[in-house]
Amino acid sequence: MKPKPIASAARSGNRRELLVALRDHIAAQLDEGVGARELAPLSRRLVDVAAEIEAIDAATKSPVADAAQTPDEEWTP
Repeated sequence: MKPKPIASAARSGNRRELLVALRDHIAAQLDEGVGARELAPLSRRLVDVAAEIEAIDAATKSPVADAAQTPDEEWTP
């Protein structure tokens, strides 16, 4: 599957889609080979982006997140 272009992902307005496109782009750059100056910053950014994607996924699959979205019932003493 071909990665989604970053510009297209940015226009989608979906943060996760943008992060996935960035992750794929950075990973492709690393696979193609980068200079020593670019290796550390790109690697660090790749790890950061992957962590952001994991956080989004965890938040959307969490029962606590579902409960937080549930409106409270009216309380009567």
